[in-house]
Amino acid sequence: MVLPEVVKAGLILAQMNAESERTLSVNERIVTKERNLLGETTIVGLRAVKEALRFHDPQHSQPENVPITKDMKVALRSAHAMFLK
Repeated sequence: MVLPEVVKAGLILAQMNAESERTLSVNERIVTKERNLLGETTIVGLRAVKEALRFHDPQHSQPENVPITKDMKVALRSAHAMFLK
């Protein structure tokens, strides 16, 4: 009875480590020497855009094929207005 629980716990820990390593790797690609003064909000925003593009077309990862919708334009204008404040 104990062995299956130990195996499950080991697999969960391995998955958690892999996810955190993946996150650190993505952050390293976003925050470069030239971009080391980015704030946390900006980094989170860049990560959100990267993830949205990745999940839109996971096989091909072609951001040029993401459709520009009216809702997307409204969100962009809203984000820009918040940036200007």
